[in-house]
Amino acid sequence: MTGGLILRRRLSIVLTYFPTPYPNEWWYSVLCRYHVRSGYSKHATTSRELYGDKSVTHGRLFPGTSIHTIAPRHPAGIDEKRLLMENTLAPYYMRFFAPKKKDVILDRLLHGKAAGITSIDLYGLDGKQGLRYCPRCYDQDIGRYGEPYWHREHQIPLMPLCPEHSVPLVRYEVLFSRLSEQYIPLSSIHPKDTVGNPAADWEIALTPTLMQFLTMPFEAGPAEGYSISLYACWKRASGAIKCTRSLHWTRIKSLKPCKTGMGKRSRSDISLSSATRSFPVSAIGRCLHRNGMHSWRF
Repeated sequence: MTGGLILRRRLSIVLTYFPTPYPNEWWYSVLCRYHVRSGYSKHATTSRELYGDKSVTHGRLFPGTSIHTIAPRHPAGIDEKRLLMENTLAPYYMRFFAPKKKDVILDRLLHGKAAGITSIDLYGLDGKQGLRYCPRCYDQDIGRYGEPYWHREHQIPLMPLCPEHSVPLVRYEVLFSRLSEQYIPLSSIHPKDTVGNPAADWEIALTPTLMQFLTMPFEAGPAEGYSISLYACWKRASGAIKCTRSLHWTRIKSLKPCKTGMGKRSRSDISLSSATRSFPVSAIGRCLHRNGMHSWRF
């Protein structure tokens, strides 16, 4: 029997159990809870049961082929598109993409193909990588569901506060490139309390805007010819900026409105052209907060 035939037979066996995602649970968290329920001591054993000998990455901020690989073997069947929209950060990272590009990427994911997106920044505001959680959500989820879990909105690298409780998020330092090799359920981590830490005004302004980027309808995006400055601000903040521990952006000389194919007019009611190399993070919050969502395309 060839290796390919063995792999196909393994992946044709329906799983006897698979966790139902909790509200706003990150897909990686669902896999972690599966690992706990499986009783396996080795992470590699869980991965072989889920994917056979197929190489699948499942701990990245932008979803890969994990959902599509598991979907045919789910005991009750799953809606792949719904999982991508509700349990991954795909809507957030594709928010500013043109509608046609969104559809192409979504179609690739639904057919088990790589999205082809490589410019995903993995670092938080302090320049570090890691999984993040809210200490209040930790306790709240235990009360509601009997266990804590990783929330997808907390994994947005720029997200400074929990959108529900407005308290600073706690980071568990780990490289995202290592998450496909291990399952780290939130229940295995002793929570740290940050409730007493005061939130800055820019953090309070930035948090709900990032949450809107995640939760708005998938087809929503900036209206034609609008918010070019906002797009440049967000794009550089989330994909091309390195932070220092003093919370000042580096490698920025200017955030002038970008020339794009979004329209001839470039509304610049938020001018960031005077930004210098030491660009305060608070300006990102002010930029996003003032811009609002009143001229978005739905």
